[in-house]
Amino acid sequence: MLAEEPIVLPQLRASVRILVPPQPEEPPTDQDLAAARSYSTCVRSLRDEGGLSDDQRPSQQELADAVRYSDDVKERVRVTRGDTLQQVLGQLRELRGDLRRDVRLINGRLDRLEEGQTDISRRLDNVTRTQNLPLIGPRRDGNRAADGDQIPFALVPFNDGSMPTEYPHNLPPLYRLMDIEGLNAEHLRAYCTGYGANMGNAAQMKARIRRAIGKLE
Repeated sequence: MLAEEPIVLPQLRASVRILVPPQPEEPPTDQDLAAARSYSTCVRSLRDEGGLSDDQRPSQQELADAVRYSDDVKERVRVTRGDTLQQVLGQLRELRGDLRRDVRLINGRLDRLEEGQTDISRRLDNVTRTQNLPLIGPRRDGNRAADGDQIPFALVPFNDGSMPTEYPHNLPPLYRLMDIEGLNAEHLRAYCTGYGANMGNAAQMKARIRRAIGKLE
């Protein structure tokens, strides 16, 4: 077999002035491959060259043998070294597989971390709401003495203990009467919902919000 037997050197008559390459190493080196290709090219060029006698010109058989030799060296290199392109592609496929596994692992860890953070946030939110509930009455009572101008209102938690200005509501704070007057329709509905007040037109909702925070008419 080609991969087990020495590469047969090309046959060339002594009258043809081309040096036959030396026996290639096992496995062939890059120099051996270059010499085989150069020899094949020289034999082809000399055969096509004009003004030569038949003794000086390589025969068709000698040209075929030169091409065979070049192919044998090239094939031996491929067999012994492997197909470089396929090796690279194989390594890239393995790397891609490793990266996909790593990405899946990272995504799984991120999901678990996000779940843990969500759980912690939920617990902290529950603690905060529980702590805010006792503030509703005192702050409403304190706002009765505030005029919403010189003396600003204190922020009153919603009925569930959440603060209107914090997540998930993120509503504008109501420190002054003008803050209540400046609420848009969406904010009015959100404040009424948080304080458990009935909806209505803008004027009605503003009045109900004022009462909810302790500012009696």
